[in-house]
Amino acid sequence: MSTAPSLSNQPWEAVAQELGMEVVESRLMCKEEKRVRSILATQKKLYKSEKRKCERAESAKKDAEAEAAQLRATMHNMEQAHEELKKTHVSLDTLEEIVACGICWDICWRPALLRCGHCFCEGCLRNHFQTTYERAFMEYSVLDTVYTCPTCRQAHIVTRAPETCFILKGLAEKVGLLRGREAPPPPVVEEGRGLWWPFF
Repeated sequence: MSTAPSLSNQPWEAVAQELGMEVVESRLMCKEEKRVRSILATQKKLYKSEKRKCERAESAKKDAEAEAAQLRATMHNMEQAHEELKKTHVSLDTLEEIVACGICWDICWRPALLRCGHCFCEGCLRNHFQTTYERAFMEYSVLDTVYTCPTCRQAHIVTRAPETCFILKGLAEKVGLLRGREAPPPPVVEEGRGLWWPFF
């Protein structure tokens, strides 16, 4: 029965050379393994980065499609509204009458809405309240003045500050734009005072 030759039976130079080759090969294999792992890690990072880019691009595409669909729906609604407007044949003069102030009969640029439903220019209504306030103070010497709607008169008593009618304001701005006019400056009020001081 033959036995494998032991290292003690081999020349020490051969043994050293063989062991050295194994060490070199082992180191080379470790370096190669590290290089492969580094390449794989880099590729993995690139894959994740490209995946995120694709996801962002897909999300942006969906957002763009949704926005385009919304724009198409808006355009469709505008076209329908335009067709309905053509059917009604509402003239610009009629619209101007609708947005006219009940005091000055000009475009109600800043409509102030009373509880009775009537709208007036902020400046016109403020002047109306100021006249009422001064007349009551001069004639009766009372500060507890009763303010009434210029249209309803005694039918509706004003007990709180008017509110801005934004629907009529937007319509008035469009009528003014069609007429080539710009809104006048707002009423001048004292610094630190509200528009409807001292009435409310």
